[in-house]
Amino acid sequence: MDCKECIFAQWGTRKKALIVNESDFVLGEVPATPIQEGCLCGRVDIFKNRGEAQVEQGDTHYTLTKFCNMYRTEEWQEEQDEPALEAARQEVMPLFGIAVYDQIDKKINDLQRTVDSILAANYQRNKIKVILSTFQERGVSAVANIINNLQLEVKHSSAVFQLLGNDYIKDTEAFKKLAQATYFVKVKSGEEIPPDIFTEIDRSMNDDLERIVMFEGDGFSIISKKVVTDLYLEHMDYDKMVNHIRKISQEQNVYKKI
Repeated sequence: MDCKECIFAQWGTRKKALIVNESDFVLGEVPATPIQEGCLCGRVDIFKNRGEAQVEQGDTHYTLTKFCNMYRTEEWQEEQDEPALEAARQEVMPLFGIAVYDQIDKKINDLQRTVDSILAANYQRNKIKVILSTFQERGVSAVANIINNLQLEVKHSSAVFQLLGNDYIKDTEAFKKLAQATYFVKVKSGEEIPPDIFTEIDRSMNDDLERIVMFEGDGFSIISKKVVTDLYLEHMDYDKMVNHIRKISQEQNVYKKI
């Protein structure tokens, strides 16, 4: 892709130049032309430093070897009600699909503590969706208040009551409800999500342009949905898949410990 039609491209002027032969005889001149100098998103410099952006000979704009999710056209801009840069940045914020796995050896207060930590996150609520994966023995009434309070802040959140002992069904029932997410988050009841973690991942993905596919902390993992989609069926067990992704992402330097 290239930046030619992107509204965030920053342009300067290439100076007029003379065309001369080997005898320094002037054959003509190249008129002053616009040339791209950067971008309002600050991404071109990062791409250039990685060797992923260059102005091809004869071109006036950068060509990228990587997809830029901030690319926007004038047609898109005409439909916005807020400043273009702010609107585009809002659109690319990742959606986190969070599956809270209730544990048979944990109390209802442990589940509540985990949900409270999610609600304390410094992140837009429309960019979060939560599924409580609990078990039938827990009972609907025990988690009803947790769900009701959760739905007041995070719309479309719900609970799934599972039979104990079938991990594949448990995983499938939980994560199929989070299919639109950019990242899948699995957290065990009783554990807490750091309040700034989602903001940090958004910054890592969209500002620093880091290539991290797995973030991990105590009792939780956050993995690119694409990676999960590609690898889950090889393991048929989310935790086994996490172990595999941890190993290969560490080897490829695309892993970050929180």
